[in-house]
Amino acid sequence: MTDEDIKSMSTAIETYLIQNNIPIAKPKDLMGYLIQKKFFKADHRQGLPLRKILRELHKQNKLKLIPQAYYTQPKKNKFWFFSAITKQ
Repeated sequence: MTDEDIKSMSTAIETYLIQNNIPIAKPKDLMGYLIQKKFFKADHRQGLPLRKILRELHKQNKLKLIPQAYYTQPKKNKFWFFSAITKQ
């Protein structure tokens, strides 16, 4: 995905969170919507395609392209979450 595709996906995520009044979502919660919007063809392992993109963005220091995304890391693995950045 290009940076522009990522920004477009970020806008779609923001819209979805606000329209559905979702305070916090996991990648698996967004996959159906993102597939419908044609960002992904299918879901594997409950949000793995989205988690792969998030890991790559984090590695490249580009996570700011999806400002709704954040993670917690209690031990080894990162647990990804999304929250709307616009006040509702």
